[in-house]
Amino acid sequence: MAVYISSVFLLLLCSSSLLLEVSAGENAVLNVHIVPHTHDDVGWQKTVDEYYYGANKSIAQGSVQYILDSVITELGKNEERKFIYVEMAFFTRWWSEQPDDIKQKVHELVDSGQLEFINGGWCMSDEASTHYNAIIDQMSIGLRFIANTFGVSPSVGWQIDPFGHSSFHATSFSLFGFDSMMFGRLHYEDDEIRRNTSQREIIWKSSPSLGNIADIFTEVLYGHYAAPHGFCFDLRCKDPPIMDDNNLYDDNVKSRVDEFIETALTQAQSYKTNNIIMTMGGDFQYENSREWFENLDKLIAYVNKNGSINVMYSTPSIYTKYVNSDKDFRLSTKSDDFFPYANAPWDYWTGYFTSRPALKGYVRQCNAHLQACKQLEAIHNGMGDKGPSSIKLQQAMGVAQHHDAVSGTEKQHVADDYAKRLHVGEVECRSVMATVLNDLAAKGANAPKMNLSFCEYLNISVCPVTEGGDFSMVVYNSLGRPYTGVVHIPIIKRNIIVTSPDGSAVPVQVVPISNVTKSLSLIVTGDTKAEYVAVFEVTDVPPSGYAIYTSDGNNINSTQRSGAYIFRPNSSATFPVGSDNNNNAEMTSIMGDLLSEVRQVFSPWVSQVVRLYENRPAVELEYTVGPIPIKDGLGKEIISHFTTDLKSDSTFYTDSNGRDMQKRVRNYRPTWKYNNTEPIAGNYYPVNSRIYIRDEKKGIQFTVLNDRSQGGSSITDGSVELMVHRRLLYDDKRGVGEPLDELGVNGKGLIIRGKHLLILDTIDDSAYTQRMMAEELMMTPELSFTLNNGLQLEHYNLMYNGLSIPLPDNVHLLTLEHLDQSTILLRLDHQFESTDPEKWSTTANVKLKDLFVAFEIKEVTELGLGGNLALSDIKKLQWQTTDNETVPGPFNFPPVTGPDFIVSLSPMMIRTFNITIETRN
Repeated sequence: MAVYISSVFLLLLCSSSLLLEVSAGENAVLNVHIVPHTHDDVGWQKTVDEYYYGANKSIAQGSVQYILDSVITELGKNEERKFIYVEMAFFTRWWSEQPDDIKQKVHELVDSGQLEFINGGWCMSDEASTHYNAIIDQMSIGLRFIANTFGVSPSVGWQIDPFGHSSFHATSFSLFGFDSMMFGRLHYEDDEIRRNTSQREIIWKSSPSLGNIADIFTEVLYGHYAAPHGFCFDLRCKDPPIMDDNNLYDDNVKSRVDEFIETALTQAQSYKTNNIIMTMGGDFQYENSREWFENLDKLIAYVNKNGSINVMYSTPSIYTKYVNSDKDFRLSTKSDDFFPYANAPWDYWTGYFTSRPALKGYVRQCNAHLQACKQLEAIHNGMGDKGPSSIKLQQAMGVAQHHDAVSGTEKQHVADDYAKRLHVGEVECRSVMATVLNDLAAKGANAPKMNLSFCEYLNISVCPVTEGGDFSMVVYNSLGRPYTGVVHIPIIKRNIIVTSPDGSAVPVQVVPISNVTKSLSLIVTGDTKAEYVAVFEVTDVPPSGYAIYTSDGNNINSTQRSGAYIFRPNSSATFPVGSDNNNNAEMTSIMGDLLSEVRQVFSPWVSQVVRLYENRPAVELEYTVGPIPIKDGLGKEIISHFTTDLKSDSTFYTDSNGRDMQKRVRNYRPTWKYNNTEPIAGNYYPVNSRIYIRDEKKGIQFTVLNDRSQGGSSITDGSVELMVHRRLLYDDKRGVGEPLDELGVNGKGLIIRGKHLLILDTIDDSAYTQRMMAEELMMTPELSFTLNNGLQLEHYNLMYNGLSIPLPDNVHLLTLEHLDQSTILLRLDHQFESTDPEKWSTTANVKLKDLFVAFEIKEVTELGLGGNLALSDIKKLQWQTTDNETVPGPFNFPPVTGPDFIVSLSPMMIRTFNITIETRN
């Protein structure tokens, strides 16, 4: 059965528990829930620091510290007033600066329900460009801060600003124990239909594998998240205040009340119960909250005096309880997601799936660094009060998941700030890893410390410590199963001898470094010494453990317009990047026992290496793109296009934040008639880890794995494309205020390097291969190096196994994190879906007793996904669907009890535990 694949690069021109007395019923008065809020972007037009302090006012107004100061003061003046806050990255900073009397006041406001935390993550994360591992982490650090500081847990997901919404986010909110989620953006056609048919409240059935435990009540807000037209009372708004002195001629109470009642009744027509939510706030509002609250006090009082409707200060959680109290209320369901987002016929927000590809790649790398760092901290039982820690990288990664961070929709100086924060955290985590690896490796207290270093530029063949050929390499594997893979190490001379931990010689293939890579290393580092790359396989590196490989240098024998948000090409046509306009490439090939590769140079700014490894089930494509030329005055978007003869029937599949696969059908939406005005951009979807097409008759699947989030599609049957780079000359007028024109280190334009892995196999076998390889690509082992310089290997343990037995292949070690001297946070997740072959989708069991070598487990407490409250304490509201189903289902997981502490995992399940430990001697 013949299947051919061709690969080319193309460019496109361009919560507190409250007792509520709730009334419901057809004849009940309309309840209008006034929700004062501020939406504080954790970086966008300004950096996190600039937004917090109110700096750089020439770009934008806004100071979070003054917002919180003002709100706390004004809440204390009227016990009816309420306010919600979301972004813990800002709140924790403000909290740390407050004196005890202010902290006590905040505690009282939280206890009374006047101040409520909603969402509760470190940020309001993007939903397209984020990986589920990082989503859970950033939510977890925020939720745990709230629980530890105030003893409460948020109950509402509040994703009011992200540009499209993923199924995994809905699943995660349900597993966090939330009762509802609310958002503001959806496709303009979908929005209009739901507005006109009163379908803005649904049950989102987000995970077929998990079933109804993942179901969540979901509401689309009416006016995005702004105040209703005419009723914004922020210091930057121009709407008239409530003027109520009847001795003066400017009294406007009656007109304002009449206008508000009309606005409320109009909004109510789009919802099914006698409750509506009115968001009163916006971006960085409430810096002078007195103006807001005094006008809202008057508005509520005078409207209620009228008697036509009932207006109250409220919160999303209170509103959810009111809606839930209507026992006659039945909800329709939805099982697909809310991508792509468009706010007008020619305005598809799909460009940001790829925007700032270098930052997207760095965020993904830092996730792997962070997981390894946390694991080693846990194995070491912490680093002491004054030691280095993973906290800075945890917080930097939390900030980086923001919907104007990893999304690539921020200003350039803000993107630089995100990268700087990640680098600072990464440096400290490297200190953690070096310390722990040294301690694990040393045989006795007198063994000299290895001076371990980490090479930041291995992807462009730069690593000074290895270039001389006389080095040792520590490979740390953070997976829960043994790792076998190939490493590429830069060296100066041609020959090299590598020894495995058991002392046997390792086959090595030495490959000349390409001119493209040399030029890159010269641009980035200003120097290039290595002439070759030593390629060799590291085999069966232990799970949550390391292996040391040694090279002996002494034995060498010889030498509206596209913009940051919007993707809108000039036409559906693509153009080859090759200088001969036919996309023909200059090619050279290298053949060897370990790998064979073809180096393709399409143009001075586009090249690709195609690699085949011995005994590896995928073809590796390493691309180098940039600087994208713009002398012709045209912005460009570069795609990698793969063509096969598979009959894919307009259907392709993309992942949801690295978890469940989402079925996509070209020019089609399952819940509404789709009128696609943009045949390319309107069919682009976020691809976090993989995209594939299938030929059902042949039983063949073609999969592409990527190493960072990108936009992708199948525009024609049998094809797959992924956008890898963008350079644009105009702002798309969506708020960032500058074109996406990254200049790179030399000022000539950003150069990026990334990887795609191609898998062609049967549908059943692909299910296993794609999951395993995606896990490896996400959690690439950490490599650290030291010069030998007389290093005596007999002083060191050359291998360490962190687990007594590998985890099953269908189980992923998601989190192993030190909380204190006796407590570890553990997450395990099932990697397969219920529709995958039975061998892999079957329930997996993991025996925790004696699983970890470094410590003994004494007690296990199961938590919600956020790690902030016991699973047994989650009591979720129940809803009725139009199919007469009661959702969500209960968390009836098999208990984890001693002495064996066996964890049972069904497909796509993630289970979270606090484990009480005792360190082994």
